[in-house]
Amino acid sequence: MDILTDFLGQPLVFVWWNTSLSPLGTPRGTQDDLDIVVRYLKAFREEWGADVIGLGEVSTSDLIQIMEHLDDPHLTLHDATGAVNGTRFDIALLYDKRRLHQTFNRPLIATYGNHSLKIGERIDLISSETEVPLTVVVSHWPSRLFAPDFAPKRAEMGMALRSILDTIRDDFSEPYLVLMGDYNDDPFSPALADHLLATRDRELARRSNPLLYNPSWRWIGESLPHGADGTDVGVCGTYYYRSGTPTRWHTFDQIMFSSAFLRSGTFTLRESLGRIISTSDLVERLRSATSIFDHLPVLAAIDVRV
Repeated sequence: MDILTDFLGQPLVFVWWNTSLSPLGTPRGTQDDLDIVVRYLKAFREEWGADVIGLGEVSTSDLIQIMEHLDDPHLTLHDATGAVNGTRFDIALLYDKRRLHQTFNRPLIATYGNHSLKIGERIDLISSETEVPLTVVVSHWPSRLFAPDFAPKRAEMGMALRSILDTIRDDFSEPYLVLMGDYNDDPFSPALADHLLATRDRELARRSNPLLYNPSWRWIGESLPHGADGTDVGVCGTYYYRSGTPTRWHTFDQIMFSSAFLRSGTFTLRESLGRIISTSDLVERLRSATSIFDHLPVLAAIDVRV
């Protein structure tokens, strides 16, 4: 196989999905639910061209079955589930080994008083097409049931992740950093906007290395304009909470990029491909009172310059 020929001109596609199968590693989904997840993962690969897939609320048992059912010889699994420093992770990363190979991984833990904070999992990858490294950080931050909107713990998590990214920047002057996950925070939350420094201002992010660009701001409002004929039922976020007031929707699931992706380097953000994957089937499952699913997958893509 000639990697340069086979993937020439193809973007590198990232997908994140909180599957709801096993929150904190505790099984909640049925076999039918797992089959639904597998069906969508196949669609991410075959229809959306996903090369990197981050998963939330999964267990090792889930992942074993997922890999068996996918039967995809090109996918490599990085299982980041399990207990670390008294706290439990429920995340994983799948990636296409033809396009990427892993060089390093580490759970990211911070402390707040006597508590450990699950910041995420760092996975360093190398592009097979360019030999240029990029770092992916996959996160599933605490529910607002345990850490409300303005709880100091949430601010601490944003600052802790920013500090970790600054350490990476000490080693690489303009690193390619991709952050994906369920942050249980909207893009405008202080933890992300003020403490992590993830901005909606693309031009400012392009000029300022410490800033992240967060294209997920585009996913906050209604996906369809109002129509008098009643055909305007869309989504206005990625997470659906049936009892929510004043909104049932939040944009908790996000993919963010370091400023290097906004310049004319090896990797460049192709923002036009970014989206919430809101199929009618998935949206119906989110709205159903009997379904375990409450998050929609999100997609982002970067162009690769060889």
